[in-house]
Amino acid sequence: VLYIKSDTNYIEIYYLKNEHLTKKLMRLSLSKALKQSESSHIIQVHRSYLVNMYHVKKVSSNAQGYFLILENQIHIPISRSFKEKVWDFHKS
Repeated sequence: VLYIKSDTNYIEIYYLKNEHLTKKLMRLSLSKALKQSESSHIIQVHRSYLVNMYHVKKVSSNAQGYFLILENQIHIPISRSFKEKVWDFHKS
């Protein structure tokens, strides 16, 4: 799993399959997906995103705020309320 994006009661799970980005849609809330995830490296970075921190290549910023750059140049926003959690994980 690279990251999970929520849309109300659905989540889109993005992962690499044969070097291609693949998406799977599931009827599940983001909070339940986080609880079911048994990986300590999958963290919430935004109200709509969970990210597998092992796939983060870079943390960057621009005028709109901070974001993560994953494999395949995927940009995921970091909200202010989850910024500390991202920094703590990135430091360790």
